[in-house]
Amino acid sequence: VLSFMDGVLKIKMQGQCSNCPSAKFTVEGIIEKEIKEHVPEVERVELIEGVSDELLDFAKKILNKEL
Repeated sequence: VLSFMDGVLKIKMQGQCSNCPSAKFTVEGIIEKEIKEHVPEVERVELIEGVSDELLDFAKKILNKEL
């Protein structure tokens, strides 16, 4: 879970699921349904995809031989 605001729960998948092309469908079809059923305050679940800024900065330092 990354954040929860105004009824929107933002999540990010981890492990092998983080790069799976079906992750969005898993969130929409399974995870969102289950969360909304058990946590009525959640109106929508959003999957946040991508790489964190920290990881990008770390990769740049490696490529620039700063580490």
